[in-house]
Amino acid sequence: MDLFNFVESKKRELIQIYVNERTAKDNVYGILFIGSDGVEAKVMYLCLDDCPSPLKEDIQKRYKEKPNDSIIYFYICDMNTAHIVEIDIRESWD
Repeated sequence: MDLFNFVESKKRELIQIYVNERTAKDNVYGILFIGSDGVEAKVMYLCLDDCPSPLKEDIQKRYKEKPNDSIIYFYICDMNTAHIVEIDIRESWD
C-alpha cells in the first residue's frame, strides 16, 4: 500500500480525524500516525507526550521554527520508511 497516495486521496477525512481526536483530548497537541502493514492503513492520534523522544523532539523543533496553529503533522510509517508531513489546514483540503 502506498501511504502517500492514501494520504492524498483521504486528506479531508484524515484532517477531520486529527481535529476530532485533538478536540476529544482537550486540545492536547499531537500528530496523526498513519502506518501500514503492507495491506491496510492504520490511523491514530498520538498526543505529543506519548510519542517516542526523537519524534517528539522533531515535532517540537518544527513547531518552534514555524509556530502556526494551522499546521498539523502526519507521521507516515510503513515497514521500510517513516516521514513527517506538514499539512496547513487553512489550505484547500482537496
